[in-house]
Amino acid sequence: MAFPILGRMSDDACCPFLMDTLHPDGLRCPSCQRDDTLSVHDRHRAPVRDYRCRHCGTVFNAYTGTPHQKTHRSPT
Repeated sequence: MAFPILGRMSDDACCPFLMDTLHPDGLRCPSCQRDDTLSVHDRHRAPVRDYRCRHCGTVFNAYTGTPHQKTHRSPT
């Protein structure tokens, strides 16, 4: 498997790759599965953003529902 490591050395460059890998169909609310009601809730751990679903109120990020949930790791 060819993995372009040099292009993923910064968090800003790695975050889009991580989102595409963990959520190939796009980021959705883990509770109601909607993708049309998401808004940015918090940016305290840039570039990983916390999102809030305006439909059900769930707060989540790219790691929610994956083995990396609650690890607080950077994208790199």
